[in-house]
Amino acid sequence: MFRACAICARGVTSRFVMASGRPSAKRTFASLTNYAIAAGAAIVLAVRGINHNYPKLVIFLFFAVALAALGYGALRYFKSSRAAILLENSPILGQPVRGRIMTGVDFVPEEAKITMRCIHEWRDFGGSSSVLDLFDRRRRSSRRMKETVWEESIAVPRQSLRGSHSGFSVPFEFTLPSDGHRSGYASDDLYRWEIETYADIPGVDFQCVFAVKV
Repeated sequence: MFRACAICARGVTSRFVMASGRPSAKRTFASLTNYAIAAGAAIVLAVRGINHNYPKLVIFLFFAVALAALGYGALRYFKSSRAAILLENSPILGQPVRGRIMTGVDFVPEEAKITMRCIHEWRDFGGSSSVLDLFDRRRRSSRRMKETVWEESIAVPRQSLRGSHSGFSVPFEFTLPSDGHRSGYASDDLYRWEIETYADIPGVDFQCVFAVKV
């Protein structure tokens, strides 16, 4: 079965297999965290301005930025909260994978962009200053690194987008590389696959990422 958002779903809708009913949990949470951090930084600056007798207009602008960041983050989250991905077949290296993104958005844009990518993540250990550190990797400082090792994008025009009462959907088809990496760990390295959808619509743009197991 397919995994997305760390949730394994077993269900068939027509000839499609449900891969996920929610956006990628990691990416959505990270996005919300970024907006919350921005809002928190603006509030800290506003409080500092109050303590240091900054002009009232400057303090007001800091609070306005904080509210705007929180509001935009919430809108972006709720706009993609009803999205789902439906796969026609199991993603296998060297073979095409077809499916459809159900956006849950009523407005049909002029174009939607879908990108599928494979991301390589690994832990980079810094230089060692002692002999013991050479034999014990846990003693050394490290940071998580990542890079995109394969990526392909397609633009889907308006006439190919299917509109319905539950929102428009975006069809896609990608041919996976035969020499690519399967999802999961290879030694200490992690390879993961994701499908991202973006559409320019009124208000907050639609953007959603699904984790897919290959």
